[in-house]
Formats: sequence, structure tokens, C-alpha cells
Amino acid sequence: MAKVVQDFWILTQAGKVLYQRIFNVKMHAQLFGALLSALTSFSKEITNSGLTNFQSSSYKFTILKREQFDFVATSSSKDKTKKVIGDLKKMSAIFFKKYADILANWDNWNQNIDDFSDFEEDIKDYLKDR
Repeated sequence: MAKVVQDFWILTQAGKVLYQRIFNVKMHAQLFGALLSALTSFSKEITNSGLTNFQSSSYKFTILKREQFDFVATSSSKDKTKKVIGDLKKMSAIFFKKYADILANWDNWNQNIDDFSDFEEDIKDYLKDR
């Protein structure tokens, strides 16, 4: 199975980054989350639908919205979006299963993003090697 996901983030719809695995891109996680939240809001205003992807010359950002979370991956601009979305669906399913207890009590969650820091071990089969 070819790995296509380079960078990966899980964000709340408000833009808070719960988890990140950054391969190449150097950026502040919460700043990225705020930017993505703003882009999504802007996209909804213009098109009445959310942002699903955007691209630079070498990277493609793909966004999967599930429940109250955005799962975001970067991949090569040459990679098939369908493959990236498939991997995002699998990783999001793992996330919902692994953290079911936290998510079931979301309104009372302690806001400590360290709760999700061990997630990479569960999704390493989908992430390009560093």
C-alpha cells in the first residue's frame, strides 16, 4: 500500500488543533488551525459549501469533515484525491474508536490536547515516513 499522507491534522470546527503530525511543512499548529477555520468560513459564505481541498504547486491539502472535526492531510499535488480521502476516512474511524470515551464526554473534556499525542502509533500505516 503506497503511503500518500505527508502532514496530518485533526481540528475542531472552531480551528483548535487537537493532533498534528508534520512531515515537512514548518508552521505553528494553532495558527494553521485558525487559518483553515477562516478559509472554511470564507468558502461557506461564497459557495454555501465548505472547503474540501486547496493546492499549491507542490502540495495538496485535503479536508474531510466528520462530526465536529476536520481531518486535514497534505500530499503531493500529483497524488489522487480519492486515495487521500480514503486514508482520511480510515484514520478518522480509528480516531473515533480510540478516543470514544473522550468524545462521548466532549462537553466536559479538559481541553488538554496531550490526550491525543499517542495517535501516531495507530495511524503510522497511512503516513509517509519522515
